[in-house]
Amino acid sequence: MIPSAPMKQDEFAPRANDPNIAPTSFSFEGGGRFVATCLGLVVILVGLWTTLKVFGALYDGLRAPQESSELFRQWADTVGGEKLTLDVNGNKLAMAPFLAVTVIGGGTFLLCWLAMGIMLAGAKIVSWASGDREAIKTILRHAFGPGRRA
Repeated sequence: MIPSAPMKQDEFAPRANDPNIAPTSFSFEGGGRFVATCLGLVVILVGLWTTLKVFGALYDGLRAPQESSELFRQWADTVGGEKLTLDVNGNKLAMAPFLAVTVIGGGTFLLCWLAMGIMLAGAKIVSWASGDREAIKTILRHAFGPGRRA
């Protein structure tokens, strides 16, 4: 028979006959934290979905620019069209396409910023709903090893 070392008990496993462990029961505080955590996770997923949609639209525009040309043409007409043509030393410069790219780029930036803000808000909700921040650090240290800082 091969002798084996005694197994180290997992620090997160419940211990039998421990007087510090309360029986499992519903409490309004625990239920509220559970609902807040679920809400935070839903908000994170909404932000992730929004981010994926925005970056998917950007990817589609970069992959097939000919499909996006009609969108830019419509925006160029909306922001001024032919009225925004400058005459510089006899050369005509159309400023509407430049302004259309600026408007679309600014809108895309705002949508990305909003999506990241939504995800950050969800993460803060989850963080506030968690009761013990030191427990979360211990779990992260346990999951990623002692060499990582939580």
